[in-house]
Amino acid sequence: LTNQVREALLHLHSRSRLEGLPLAKTLRTTDRPLDGDALRRRLLEAIDRLRPDQTTPSTLADWRRYRHLVLRYVEGHGRDQVARDLTVSARQASRDHEQAIDALTALLRTGLTGRQPGLAPVADPSPAESNLIDVLRGVLSTLRTLLTDRSVRVEQSASDTLPMVAVERGLLRQALLHLLSFAAEAARGGSIDLMAADLPEGVVVRIRAARPPESQSGDGAEKSRDLLEVGRRLLRDQRVAVTLDEEADAARTLTIVLPPSDQPRVLVVDDNPDVVELFRRYVRGRPYRLVQATSGASALRIASELRPDLIILDVMLPHQDGWDVLHDIRATDELRSTPVVVCSVLPERALAEELGVTDFLLKPVTRPSLLAALDRWCLARAARPVRP
Repeated sequence: LTNQVREALLHLHSRSRLEGLPLAKTLRTTDRPLDGDALRRRLLEAIDRLRPDQTTPSTLADWRRYRHLVLRYVEGHGRDQVARDLTVSARQASRDHEQAIDALTALLRTGLTGRQPGLAPVADPSPAESNLIDVLRGVLSTLRTLLTDRSVRVEQSASDTLPMVAVERGLLRQALLHLLSFAAEAARGGSIDLMAADLPEGVVVRIRAARPPESQSGDGAEKSRDLLEVGRRLLRDQRVAVTLDEEADAARTLTIVLPPSDQPRVLVVDDNPDVVELFRRYVRGRPYRLVQATSGASALRIASELRPDLIILDVMLPHQDGWDVLHDIRATDELRSTPVVVCSVLPERALAEELGVTDFLLKPVTRPSLLAALDRWCLARAARPVRP
């Protein structure tokens, strides 16, 4: 099995070569061997599972062995470069490599219920779910040396209250490693702007790589298109598309739209982004996804697309007050039965009930009152059998 793992790692990014390898039969889940993409996923997942916990000191050998696998096989560095990146001697790097291969083999072996390779299927992985912010932090930590070598500055704009995304963590991490490595080549001597936001269409990640004008000759990104393609293929397996826009100033922008995990969806209609961010902090660790609309018109459009489990509606909105928006919601067939919780700084509960709202929250909204409303009105609707 160890020899099979070694051979597969050498061809990790070649789908056609992986399909003919013995490991594709050893790790099969049915009577047919794994295809190349499935075998690559299995290896990447196993490598990612070797990643030590964040509380483990980065100087320990476990981190070094894990990084050896990532640098050599995921990122494609040669043995000498890996030793330099890890600041160890060639002999120590060789020992780390052998120990890392043994650890990876042992991990794959635990998935085999029989003692003989190929006799027992490996259980399919559980449904995917990832904390995007944790994954991004880990990827940037892994790429710290690469970014420094290429003199690339990274500017981040991402809330730590983003919802979980429905993509397997190991695959998401490896895809972002490749895509950000591509961006680092495109941004040599310049900057990467990294943005992540929860929008109605999904959790959107944008990676914009820009070089200063004086360093735009000798385009390094053209030499690393394989990084882009591998990242795209990994996410394509999860039905996630990656688009690349090339701008006139030679900047490149990667856009990734990740599906959020299937949590109760709450549309918060409020023109103040700070309110929504506060609500997201209130629900951190709870199974709710909050999406914002800043006006009555956008609320109706987003609600029709999102089909939320609950709408939280501020009364004081620009151009159209919340009572008019409530009327429009109740007049829309697909939204008529959606629970609506009205928020107001005025004690208007009686009026709200007369106008047919589901519940009322007095501003400033406290965490207990918000969670009580969400639990009261979302959890029952979350049990509906099929989402549109």
